[in-house]
Amino acid sequence: MTLTRMQRRTLMAGALCLAVLAAIYAGPAEDVVKPRPLAQRETPVASNRSASPAQDALAATTVPADPDLEQLRRRLHPSEAAQEIKNAFVPRTWVVAKPAPQPIAASPAASVASTPPAPPPLPFKYLGQLNETGRTLVFLSRDEAPVVGQVGETLDGGYRIDKVADTAIEFTYLPMNARQVLAIGGLQ
Repeated sequence: MTLTRMQRRTLMAGALCLAVLAAIYAGPAEDVVKPRPLAQRETPVASNRSASPAQDALAATTVPADPDLEQLRRRLHPSEAAQEIKNAFVPRTWVVAKPAPQPIAASPAASVASTPPAPPPLPFKYLGQLNETGRTLVFLSRDEAPVVGQVGETLDGGYRIDKVADTAIEFTYLPMNARQVLAIGGLQ
């Protein structure tokens, strides 16, 4: 007997409806086994006569009666199981951490003979100069910004122009009162 496509679909739909009705009619099972407390689920290992006290101690241990009881215990008591789980999201890196530098103990002789701190390098670049009626204007650049100054003038950053010569310009770094020289090409 061959069934047409429509007949097969109707037959399958009817079987599905019968299965759903049977599941609803049967309802929940009344004889579901409820879990017992953990103390009742573990049974002591049978201990026959033993040859040593170590074997007696081993025999006194308890073994779960069912291998799935440990998983069930973790589900019922998640706080206990959470203590056993390590952090799975710890940041990891391939970079090897450098050891911390060891502090250097300064000896009294070294602190007396220590050199004073040096001033920062000059931030200026020489662009040119202009001599006009006995006064010399110096054209400098600092971080690509033009700066114009003359002898005795204090520039931004605490630098004072002390002397302008054909081969160098002398500055004083005012916060440390340190002299610095900017070499420039000689005029021909």
